[in-house]
Amino acid sequence: MSPAEQGHSTGQAFWQPCEGVPEEVEERLAIHEGERGKRNRGLGDFCGLLRQYFSVYALLSNLGVKSEIHDCTIALFAYLFRGSVSPGLVEGLRRSKRHRIETQYYTGEVGLDLGEMSVETNRFVLEMEKVLDGLNTRRIAELREKLKRDIGS
Repeated sequence: MSPAEQGHSTGQAFWQPCEGVPEEVEERLAIHEGERGKRNRGLGDFCGLLRQYFSVYALLSNLGVKSEIHDCTIALFAYLFRGSVSPGLVEGLRRSKRHRIETQYYTGEVGLDLGEMSVETNRFVLEMEKVLDGLNTRRIAELREKLKRDIGS
C-alpha cells in the first residue's frame, strides 16, 4: 500500500507538466543569486542548497510533479533519475541540505569554502540542465507512469 493510500502525505502531487523553468523558480533563484554577493558564511550554504533544490524542483515540474518537501524532492529525484545522474550528484544534494540545516539551526560551522560551494552548485545546476535537455514527451510519460505505479498519488 502506498503512503497516500495509508493516509500519509507523500510530499508530492501531479500537475500539468511544464517546459523550461517555472516562473516562481526563476524568481526565487534571482533573489538568492543576489544574496550570494553578501559573502555571509551561512547564507552562502543556504543559497547553494536552494539553487540546487530549485533546479531539481524545476526538473520535477517539467514532469508535472509538484514536490514541496525537501526530503521528498531529493528522494523523488534519486528514485526517478537513478542511472541518469551520478550517485555523487544525489549525495551532493543531500550533503548540501545537511550543511544548510547545520548552518540555519545549529552552530553554523560546517567547514565549507564558499568558492568550493559555488563551484559545486554550478556543476550541479549544469548537470540538471543536461537532464532537462534530455527530456522528451515519451520520457516524461515513462517517468510519470513509474511514479504512479510505484508510489501512487
